[in-house]
Amino acid sequence: MIDLLQFHEVIRMTDPEKIFSVGGSMEALLAAKKAGKIRYIGFIGHKSPDIHLKMLQTAQENGFLFDTAYQNGKDARIGIGDYFKFYNTTRPHQALGYRTPGEVFNTTVFEEPEKGVIESLTTGTIDTAGHYLNLAPLLS
Repeated sequence: MIDLLQFHEVIRMTDPEKIFSVGGSMEALLAAKKAGKIRYIGFIGHKSPDIHLKMLQTAQENGFLFDTAYQNGKDARIGIGDYFKFYNTTRPHQALGYRTPGEVFNTTVFEEPEKGVIESLTTGTIDTAGHYLNLAPLLS
C-alpha cells in the first residue's frame, strides 16, 4: 500500500477544477484508495497560497473531509512549524548519513564565487530562526 500519493505542482487556478472534474485524476486516485492501494491523497504546489486555498475549497465542495488536529490557521502554523523544527533538527535522515538536515547545513562549507569560501552557519542559526528556517530544499 502507498501511504501518500500527492498531486504535484498544483500551480494554476484552473488545476483544482481539472483534478476534481468528471473523469479527472481524482477519480483514479479514489478508485485506487477504495481498492486499498493508497492510504492518503494530498497535493503540493510551489506558487500562490491562493491556489492551495482554492484546492482545499474545491475538495470540500466535492465532499472531502480533512484529517487535521488544527482548529485554526494559528494552530496549523504552530504545529507545522514544530514539525519543520523536528524534521530539520531532530530526525536523522538515511540519505544524509543518519544526520539531520540542520547538522548537514551547519557543517557544509558554502562557496561564494567572487570572494572564495565563506563560513557555514553557526549551530544557533536554527534555534534563532525557529520554524521559519525550512532546510528541506537543500536536500533536493
